[in-house]
Amino acid sequence: MTAKVPQSRPVTICRLCDPPKPIAQTAPLNVPLEGQPDKQAMEYLTLLFKHVNKRHGQSLNQLVAAKEEIGVALLLQFFDIEDQSVADRANAIKDTFISQFARHVADEHLAQLVTRLNLPAEHHARVLDMALSLRDLFTCRGRYAPNAPKEAPPTSKL
Repeated sequence: MTAKVPQSRPVTICRLCDPPKPIAQTAPLNVPLEGQPDKQAMEYLTLLFKHVNKRHGQSLNQLVAAKEEIGVALLLQFFDIEDQSVADRANAIKDTFISQFARHVADEHLAQLVTRLNLPAEHHARVLDMALSLRDLFTCRGRYAPNAPKEAPPTSKL
């Protein structure tokens, strides 16, 4: 007879809270990549929804508005559109969505993700710098902020 190894209980931390706050700690949920999540996963999502609704109502309102907008942008991506105003609107929606998502990605989170890649030491710092730069580019901050001093873009030596 073999002993059961206890499974860790993953923690969900709200990045909207300042400072970030643990919201849930559950057994692994095994959420499917496709199809409908099971009851336990739906209860978890409901818990997250209630937290955002209670503590970050404005962010929830932005999410609801973005849901409709991103659907339109995704639909328009299926077509080659000659009407420049329609193409510009689709790109503006997509850019806003990317910016809103990337805005909440903290430096520490990107560092953890890069560490999980198990890269050779000589590449780790450069890949992390690239990830941070991409996040800043998408969110128009750091050296990519509208009023930031202009400098030559970094060159990758990977």
